[in-house]
Amino acid sequence: CAWSLIGCCSAAAKRLNQIPVLPLFWICLCLIRRPERFDVVVASNLLGGILTDLGAIITGSLGLATSGNINPERRFPSMFEPVHGSAPDIAGQGHDNLLAAILSGGMMARHLGQKAASRAIEQAVFHAIEQGEILTPDLGGTSTTSQVGQAVIAALDRVSQSRR
Repeated sequence: CAWSLIGCCSAAAKRLNQIPVLPLFWICLCLIRRPERFDVVVASNLLGGILTDLGAIITGSLGLATSGNINPERRFPSMFEPVHGSAPDIAGQGHDNLLAAILSGGMMARHLGQKAASRAIEQAVFHAIEQGEILTPDLGGTSTTSQVGQAVIAALDRVSQSRR
């Protein structure tokens, strides 16, 4: 198999005879029209970045999408972060959505075997979103980053107390 990702994917597709190799524009169109068609998409870092951003926007906001670069053998550290990265273009303005960063922490907790903590984090974020009162502008609200963070902390306190 060649060193290139495309070469490896094409060779695997030929061997398995069931894996389509599709151009980026076609994958983007299909993700918008029929996202259920996809179980797994293998792409280079650049193309994967485009596709994850598109998927996040389709589901409501780039500010909700988590990512994990996971080393399944655990020989090297795994990394968890929001799909949008650090969002330097809006950093410090007080209206960036920190929910993906919090959910990425939950994903990391699950990866580290802390399933109860992961569930509590997810429930707190989902509760804060469902209330609909404290949302950042990308989700149709007017709340600041700090206000959303405080709402998630309060929801996490409630989730933790209900488990005792």
